[in-house]
Amino acid sequence: MAAEMAARLQRELLIVSTLERLLTGEVARIDRERQRREAQEWDAGEVVIQADLEIASVKALQEKLEAVHQELLGELRAAEGETDGAGASDILTG
Repeated sequence: MAAEMAARLQRELLIVSTLERLLTGEVARIDRERQRREAQEWDAGEVVIQADLEIASVKALQEKLEAVHQELLGELRAAEGETDGAGASDILTG
């Protein structure tokens, strides 16, 4: 049962890691869009405010995902301890 739990946690960690990478890419995309729109619009203040709000929202999601990631890592390490430390969590923390 511990091995099954470790396998499930590994899958969940991979999903969370993928989501974290996607959110990092989204922050970069929003920033590029902000820079592009600032260059095109004379009233860049509104653009900056909107982009900053979007980035703050994405970063809040990133923080929540990081907390989930850490929680899953803890659970995985505990599960691996029950199965004599398979070591798979080392791959996912790298």
